[in-house]
Amino acid sequence: MYVVLAKGVNEAYDTGLDFLVDFGGCEDSRNGRVKVLPEPLTTRYANPLQRVLFNEKRDANPFFHLFEALWMLAGCNNLHFLTRYNKRMAEFSDDNKILSGAYGYRWRKRFGFDQLEYLVNLLRGEPTTRRAVLQMYDCEVDRYAEKDMPCNTSCMFRIRNNALEMTVICRSNDAVWGAYGANIVHFSILQEFIARAVGVEVGPMYQVSNNFHIYERHWHLLTDNREFISGYPSVEPLFDHPNSYTLFLEDCESLVGFGKAKFQTKFFDRIVAPALIAHRHYRHGEIDDACDTLNFMPSCDWEVAMRLWLNRRNQKENSL
Repeated sequence: MYVVLAKGVNEAYDTGLDFLVDFGGCEDSRNGRVKVLPEPLTTRYANPLQRVLFNEKRDANPFFHLFEALWMLAGCNNLHFLTRYNKRMAEFSDDNKILSGAYGYRWRKRFGFDQLEYLVNLLRGEPTTRRAVLQMYDCEVDRYAEKDMPCNTSCMFRIRNNALEMTVICRSNDAVWGAYGANIVHFSILQEFIARAVGVEVGPMYQVSNNFHIYERHWHLLTDNREFISGYPSVEPLFDHPNSYTLFLEDCESLVGFGKAKFQTKFFDRIVAPALIAHRHYRHGEIDDACDTLNFMPSCDWEVAMRLWLNRRNQKENSL
């Protein structure tokens, strides 16, 4: 077992890729050659709220990562919303309409009840419980999956020292696109959501990757991955009052087109609404206008990452 100890994702990204350089071996997979660790890897994030990756060469898309995480909390499995921000998501669908393994749909609908509501009530009523488990893997349908079997299979929660800790179990984890890209955003937002709904602090997060690998198309990042991050920007909380969690879920549903057009929570007004407008400008080729729109967002991790991402596209366009 390999262990990465990191404060946040930027430190974990460098250390995790170093493990692949030092200990990884080459194997074939159904999606091409991979460099893979011979044993599972656990990443411990001391502060999982430091979830936005700023590495320039990795060039993670913060718009997509944020919107996909909120799409999950809305309990969705349809592709229509996601493909606005990442057209490649259609490649993981069997019918070009839904994602069979969509985490959020399984969190809230697949098993006949809302697991998030259940977990919030359980942890509020029994803070010392050891039974707070979130299930994503469904052997009834996943044994037949062709493209989209959930990589992350379950999460476990516990409260220690008035802080919610979370352990995520992953059967197969792409270091670049999965573990230190989308997954840390999705699951840290899930952890923060449940912690704030219960009324406790956010504790450490443990990400257990049974198969930790990097695809050949990303091997160049193994020798050129270090990037010094001096400090981390401020983080805007999802919401402050525990009872606001239902309004936050309603805003997630509004975002993907299920409900009201007007947002009700501060996070959506301050972060999500400007990000939506900025990305719309970007899709229309108006990158300067997109950057200007971010001026309406408070200085925070999402604002910094989105501005850097847009600037990189602006530089690329101007160099043509």
